This record gives sequence, C-alpha cells and structure tokens, in this order.
Amino acid sequence: MPSPLTSCPQSAPSLPAEILFLILAYNPPDPASQPTIHAFTLVSRSWYTVGIPALYHTPFITGKNFDKFVSTICPSINQHVRKSELAELVRRLDMSHLVHSSSKSLTARLLNRVKNGLEVFVAPQASFAINCLAALSKCKKLQRLNLTLVSESLELSAICRSIHALDRLVSLHLPRSISYGVLKTDQKTLWPPQLKTIHISGHPRPDDWLKFQDLPHSLTNLTIDPVFITFPDFIYGLLPFIGPQLKYLKFAIPRSQDDTIGFDFNWLIRVIPNVRHLAMDFTCTSLVLLYGDYSAFPDHPLETLKLYCDDFQDIRDAGDLIYWLTDFVVDGPLKNLRRVGVSRSISQLDGFVRDKLEFLGEYLEALEREDEDNGTATGKPKAGVWTIED
Repeated sequence: MPSPLTSCPQSAPSLPAEILFLILAYNPPDPASQPTIHAFTLVSRSWYTVGIPALYHTPFITGKNFDKFVSTICPSINQHVRKSELAELVRRLDMSHLVHSSSKSLTARLLNRVKNGLEVFVAPQASFAINCLAALSKCKKLQRLNLTLVSESLELSAICRSIHALDRLVSLHLPRSISYGVLKTDQKTLWPPQLKTIHISGHPRPDDWLKFQDLPHSLTNLTIDPVFITFPDFIYGLLPFIGPQLKYLKFAIPRSQDDTIGFDFNWLIRVIPNVRHLAMDFTCTSLVLLYGDYSAFPDHPLETLKLYCDDFQDIRDAGDLIYWLTDFVVDGPLKNLRRVGVSRSISQLDGFVRDKLEFLGEYLEALEREDEDNGTATGKPKAGVWTIED
C-alpha cells in the first residue's frame, strides 16, 4: 500500500491569480517577509509569475546577500550585452545596511539598471559619490531620496543640478557631510518642482539659508537637524521665507560653546502661521520671551507640539516652560493645540513639573471633549500629554 506521502499530488495546486495575490497581501514587502515571498515563487511557474514582482519590489540588502543581488540585477558590466528584466521590478532600493560591500562605481551601475522603475532610494554610507549623481538623474520615477548617510562631501549645487528635473520627487534628505559651497549673487539653486519634504543637515553657516530661498511652493514639511551650528541666523533667515507654506516643522540645534542659542517663541509662531505639527528642542526656546501681550496674536492652527531635550539641568526652567505653554493654550494663540509630547527626561523630573504636565494634559482632554460635543473633533489621535524618547 502506498504511503500517504506518495499518494499526494506532486504538482502545486492550480489557483487563479486573484487568489495568489490575496495570499501575497498577507506578506507585505519588508525584511521579515522576504524569505516567505521567496518560497512562494518556488512553488510553480504560475506562483513565480505572481510572486517575483513582490520579491524584487523592496529587496532587503545586506552584506551577506549583496553579491548575489548584484549578479542578478547587473549580470554584465556592459549593459548592452546582457540585461536583467528583474531590474525593472525594483521600486525601493535601500543600501543603508551596506558599509564596505559595494563600491562607488557599482552603486552607479545599480542605479543605471533599476532607473526605469525606482521610486525610493536610500544611499549607502561609503559607496555613494559624485559619480553616482549622473545615474541618479535618470531615475525619472524617483519619489523619495535619502542621502543622509553619505560620508563623501557633496556640494548642494551638484546634488540639485542632478535632481532638479525629477518631477515626481517629493521627499529629500540631504547628506550630513554636505558642503554648501559659495552662492553667487546671480545664481539660483534649482529644486525639484514637486518637492514636499526636505531634511536639512550638515554644517550650515549663517548665510547658507540663501540657498534655500528658492524652494518650491509645494514644500510643506521641513526638518532642520544640523551636525553643528553656532548661530541661529540660519533659521532666522530661512523661516520668514518659507514659514508661511509649512504644515510640519522640526528642528534641533546643537548648543553652542557659549550656550546662548535661544529662539523667541513669539517670533517663531508668527513666521510659521500654518504649521500644525511642531517638534523642537526645549533648549532652543528662550523662556523669557514667552511673556507678552497675547491679544496681538491671532489664533494659531498648531495641533501637535513635541518638546525634546538633549541636555537639561534646570528643573525650574522646565516647570516654567510647561506653565507658560499652558497659558498659551488657555489665554493665548494656541487654542487649537490638543497633543503635547514631552521628553522623558523632563517628564521624570520632580513633582513640581509632573503636576504642571498633569494639569496641561487634563485641560487638553477637556478641550477635546468640547470639540466632540460641538461636532468639531478631527478624529486624530487622542488629546493629552505623552512622553517621547530623546
């Protein structure tokens, strides 16, 4: 008598493509699902046809599998001799996990091969250089570009010349090692026309904000996270130009040697009249300038505020900040504020600070209940105060 194993059919079940797509839907394109999707493609030819686009949509690349990936996507140095059809399937190319596995020329080759379908690119640290920019400029469907990790010093002008014609690019992270160069009086910085999000890093000097004054009107999200800055002039120059169009703003300024960096919060909310989400370092705020006549301020649409703290010493200052922030909500212009995130290092201070945070949280929750009664609730995350990691 044949065993149960030998009596089972040897061929894979024949299922409609619609069913196979439903099976794949339970395995999103992420690192954890890659082995499962790979096994899916090995079942049969029909399963392979359905599964292979998902397998190469977002390949998870590490030093261990990089050589095999390259031999599949770039089987020949001469692109016209042998071409891989699988290269057309890559939509997201994340090389951030590579350190010394690739080379600058190989990164350029990869970009040339996947250019027709690439939508997201995260550059590697050591194997991205100026010779890769030409290949990057040919990725016409690129939507998100992250150059944060790039260690080679690239000039802002060179980056912008390469990507300014990418009319689908909406998000750009500039390198931490970027060089801003010298801006000539008759020279404009070219930017992608549909850019919505930009992450500014590096070592901007006080006058380098001039290179960003031509950012497109489509820009709504701005993050300023420099490696080193000694003057607030960069932000004081930039925000009056692009502040009115922003909906999201985050900035953290490393403290200077003389420890004098501070921003007038009154000035800040004036130059960003439409920002709904603001994240900033507590040490960037000049507490003294929170005082003032609130009647001169129109109501501000700010809904979410996050306060980080990298180096905090004065408990009393934290309490004063929460007190005046509450005053800004109750009697001042921040009547639309509903969610406040506070650094854990602040929230774990003495009872004086915790009491103020508890009062603010209860007040914001009461405002949300009023919104629900009036039918003006936004349905966004619950109002109140919560802690965030530094």
